[in-house]
Amino acid sequence: MHTLSAAHAKIALLSHATSNKAMSNDWIHHPIYTRLMAPSEPFARHALLHSMELELARLACCPKLATRVQHFVERGVPFFAPGDAHYRDWAAKAASLWDELHARSESGQEVSLV
Repeated sequence: MHTLSAAHAKIALLSHATSNKAMSNDWIHHPIYTRLMAPSEPFARHALLHSMELELARLACCPKLATRVQHFVERGVPFFAPGDAHYRDWAAKAASLWDELHARSESGQEVSLV
């Protein structure tokens, strides 16, 4: 049986961490992520959650998406800490859910609120 040396295990761990970091950097240029990371726009963080609720109300179906968005919105806006990995993950999740909401609404799965 082949076992990894401590050095090989460390390299594998660093490689995995680098690939995770690269995945999290995919959102850096997303407009929602950018807004959430801007220190000059604190209201935008709360307005985004409200916009997500409004967009969700327009959708006719998607119970799984509705549950994910509701849980995200209920959590609220975390303390603004752009240097913190948890805050960056929150902003990336917001951008991901935003895209998913808009993809669903563009596919014609909306209901009229009038």
